[in-house]
Amino acid sequence: MKTLIIFVSVLLSLGVRAEAVDARAWFEAVRSDDVWAASSWLGQSPNNVLGVNVRDADGNTALHVAIKTPSPSIRDWLLTQPGFEIDTRNNHQETPLMFAAIQCDSDTVSALLSAESAVNGTGWVALHYASACRAVAAPNIIRNLLAHYAYIDAASPNGTTPLMMAAQYGLLASVQTLLDEGADVLLKNEHGLNALDFALIGSQPDSAVVLKAAILARQRLKRGTW
Repeated sequence: MKTLIIFVSVLLSLGVRAEAVDARAWFEAVRSDDVWAASSWLGQSPNNVLGVNVRDADGNTALHVAIKTPSPSIRDWLLTQPGFEIDTRNNHQETPLMFAAIQCDSDTVSALLSAESAVNGTGWVALHYASACRAVAAPNIIRNLLAHYAYIDAASPNGTTPLMMAAQYGLLASVQTLLDEGADVLLKNEHGLNALDFALIGSQPDSAVVLKAAILARQRLKRGTW
């Protein structure tokens, strides 16, 4: 009996190591943008129970990795795979759409939206990430997310909105886009800071001027409302 237990333990140990090797091979194929190798890995063996949704140590799926690398061929191939979970959050609660947004990857954002990736959710969302991006594509990505019903005043866990993120980290054009689309310039986070405060903290004088004017306009409007 003792010999049998040891034998089974060894087999289980070998199986775990084999799966670990398989997972490494999978992510290497993803990083290499090698669809043939990734497809071969999926069909290799009945012992491969990890499947297309296997995650790495940080909780990233192949799609997270493909977006970050980038590996556009793998990205497009994954979106066609039966049972692939497009909105998996990693250990930092980031979805692939959020990865694409922070990188200002307009093509990937469009591909994920076409594949019906979830735009809204609790906590940080893709619109926060797109608003913080400083690439020229950022305003167009913001408009694309809003066209797919992203909530413009989405609140992070501490009440930070996309407009606040744009004010401190993003482009003036992103700030203006969010204001034009109806973002509430008077909102404050749980620390009592509004978008103007964020612009001042981030040393964004042009955004601060635009936000101050927007606040004054809202205040005049409120005073004139019966």
